[in-house]
Amino acid sequence: MTASAGSPRNALGALAAALVLGVTIVLTAVLPAEYGVDPTGIGQRLGLLQLAGPAPAAAAEAGDEPPAVAASAPGSHVVTLAPDEGIEYKLIMTSGQRLEYRWIASAVVHVDLHGEPEGDTTGYYESYAVSNAREMQGKFSALFDGTHGWYWRNDGEEAVTIDLSFGGQYVGIKDMDAP
Repeated sequence: MTASAGSPRNALGALAAALVLGVTIVLTAVLPAEYGVDPTGIGQRLGLLQLAGPAPAAAAEAGDEPPAVAASAPGSHVVTLAPDEGIEYKLIMTSGQRLEYRWIASAVVHVDLHGEPEGDTTGYYESYAVSNAREMQGKFSALFDGTHGWYWRNDGEEAVTIDLSFGGQYVGIKDMDAP
């Protein structure tokens, strides 16, 4: 006697096969890539352990410095712009890092939220938002490794103060005086 396609026996067989496949994927891919745990050794051979990053003890032994700013570190910056003055404020981000921000100005300013690829010497930049506004808030993900942030310009006749706050993932704050 053979089991039909919809029989309980076939369903149990499919369930057992799915459980075995699921456990195999967790042991060989998820644990090495997400947690740096490699019980089978396959994660090492496939290079999945590198996705988890160095273990904290290994990083300390290697003398790695912690990042300049920890992920999800909140930040803020206040700047005052004279009439006809512009300024940039940028964060160093790697591709895929996410940031939430909010800024409020004492008057309408021109703003260009944009990013510049790391090492680019052509002057290329990608604008995420361009506007004349008194305040703005939002989220964005870095499209590439590089600097990402705001250019504000005061086209008015009075000084304008801008209060920026942000949080999320970034490597550091770009020193705008550095080349």
